[in-house]
Parts: sequence; C-alpha cells; structure tokens
Amino acid sequence: MVKKKYLLLIIAGLVVLVLIVALAIYKHSPKIEEIRAAKIAIQSAKEAGAEEYAPQRIKIARNNLLKAQKSRKKEEAKSLALQAKGDAEIAEFLAKRAQKLKEKAK
Repeated sequence: MVKKKYLLLIIAGLVVLVLIVALAIYKHSPKIEEIRAAKIAIQSAKEAGAEEYAPQRIKIARNNLLKAQKSRKKEEAKSLALQAKGDAEIAEFLAKRAQKLKEKAK
C-alpha cells in the first residue's frame, strides 16, 4: 500500500514536470503569429509576380523570414518577421504596379 502511494506521487511529479517543460518550450518558441503573417504576405507577393517584377525585395523578405524562423529570441524573431512581411507587401505592390504599367504600354 505504501509503495503504491509513493509510486503515484512519483508519477504525479513526473507529469507535472513534463507539463512545465512543455509550457516552457511553447512559451519560448519563436513560432509566432508574425511569422505566419509574413509567410502569407510572401505567398501573396509571389502570386502577384514579385519574383519577376521585384526579385530583390522578395529575396530580402524571404531572408528575413528565414532569420526569424531560426531565431531563438522571441522579440528578434518578431521584428524580423515584421520586416519580412513589410518587404513582401512592398514586393507585391511593386509587382502589381509593374504589371499595370506593362499593360498600359501595350
């Protein structure tokens, strides 16, 4: 009876420890909303033709996104992801503008 009681205490302690570690890992993960938003913005820019009309800007956006994903510091990751999103939005704008100018030239 005493062994079962200690065994249950040990199991409960291990469960609590696992939950604390899991929470710590989740809390410090740089996989944040800004990274998802940057991915969406880059995809939108790509669909708008940014690879053809704004290749440097979309490259910068992708590089910043990659740095954000690799960063272990949450604030740094957030800042890089926001930069990536902004660069992707500029690339999309430039691509759309270039396409309009191309259509007008015809």
